Amino acid sequence: MHQGALDGFSGHSGAARPHNGGVNELEPPRPSRSTASQGLGFNLFGFPTRVDASFLLIVGLIGFDGSGSHLAIWVAVAVISVLGHELGHALAARLMGATASITLAGLGGLTRSSRAEPLGRGESAVLTAAGPLAGILLGLPVLYAVRTLGWPSWTDGGYALRSAAFTTLGWSALNLLPMLPLDGGHLLELALPGTPAARRRLAAQLSIGIAAAAGYLAVKAGMQYGMFLALMFGAQNLAILRSTPALPAQPTPPGPAPAQPGPATQPGPAPGPPPRRSLGAILLEPVPPRRKPEGGPPVASPPAGRTSLPASPPVMPASPPVMPVSPPVMPASPPIVPESGPPTGTA
Repeated sequence: MHQGALDGFSGHSGAARPHNGGVNELEPPRPSRSTASQGLGFNLFGFPTRVDASFLLIVGLIGFDGSGSHLAIWVAVAVISVLGHELGHALAARLMGATASITLAGLGGLTRSSRAEPLGRGESAVLTAAGPLAGILLGLPVLYAVRTLGWPSWTDGGYALRSAAFTTLGWSALNLLPMLPLDGGHLLELALPGTPAARRRLAAQLSIGIAAAAGYLAVKAGMQYGMFLALMFGAQNLAILRSTPALPAQPTPPGPAPAQPGPATQPGPAPGPPPRRSLGAILLEPVPPRRKPEGGPPVASPPAGRTSLPASPPVMPASPPVMPVSPPVMPASPPIVPESGPPTGTA
């Protein structure tokens, strides 16, 4: 929905998820002004149109300069210019297969459309830009008449031409400012990345900064009406920020539940993260030797022509050879020597 001080475009919810004036079907319908109040109703090129008394009152207060004729000219020119602007939105909606209605109330106009299929970003951008483009097309012939006719500004004709140039070209240029709720602000919202809610919140934040800068320039130039518009747009964007929820934080993936300490145990310090190892330490780490499995399949022999080193050192015996426990048995006593000498011969 493009609803602002000077113009707007809004969708209308229907039975079959119709286009609601947002970027896509994920964007919820935003509140709009009620059409129940009384006003002047008529049909404009097939579009139901209503002009509320509040629009005529506010426009009259803005353009009143003490002259009754000037007031009548100003109100008539403003109504025609804003209707032309809103007619651009309505005609673009009709070309996209949607129905539309126009309402002038408060400080500006509002165009509501309804379509069974949601609009894409490109269609929404065309629909948004159609209003200022229609105002520019209306203002170019008026600007040509101002330059060719040369009517003085103090005459009623000169005042009418200059007022028409301001309400067509001037208001179209104002609507193209990248600031919500103007058409330029909606174009900015369409160009931002993210979801519809994220885009709207970011566009509102940018609009507040632009409104502050525009208000400062209006004060420096002595333009009280411009300062009032800047304050009003800033307040509207603050309301958008308050109504748009902030983006939720990214959820942390759930980890294993911590172990509950028993009654007889004391919880120890929480283990810290493992130390980070450099690439050089990982590459220089020795590879543990592989042992030959016991009772496993035989190890395949290396291919011919290549020398293969044993994967592990030869298995040594678990214990040294068994030695005799005691020395060889020696005779318990020396050999017996006869007590007498050698036998003598007989005589």
